[in-house]
Amino acid sequence: MKPLTMSGAFLFVVLIGLHISQLNTLFLQILPMSSSKKIIGWIIKYHRKKIGLTMEELATRLEVDRQYVWKLENGKKNISPDYLDKVIEKLGCRHEDFFNVTHKL
Repeated sequence: MKPLTMSGAFLFVVLIGLHISQLNTLFLQILPMSSSKKIIGWIIKYHRKKIGLTMEELATRLEVDRQYVWKLENGKKNISPDYLDKVIEKLGCRHEDFFNVTHKL
């Protein structure tokens, strides 16, 4: 058996926090995705839409431009743990809520 890669380990940590009933919905959305960046981006987009923010509004909260938010949401930009903390805060989430994705977009 191959050891987990860093992205595989990160995905495992994210998924262990979810209930079994939530995994089916999440897997249908992210299974084709190949990287942690894309998965985190999908979760950012999910929460942004859930609270009714546009990319521009989230960009304003983060003090970046809209294109940067697009790159985050589409897995085109690396995100540090510290910056992820900032994004979660600006989305008005708690960390446990951020990773608790229960509905399809």
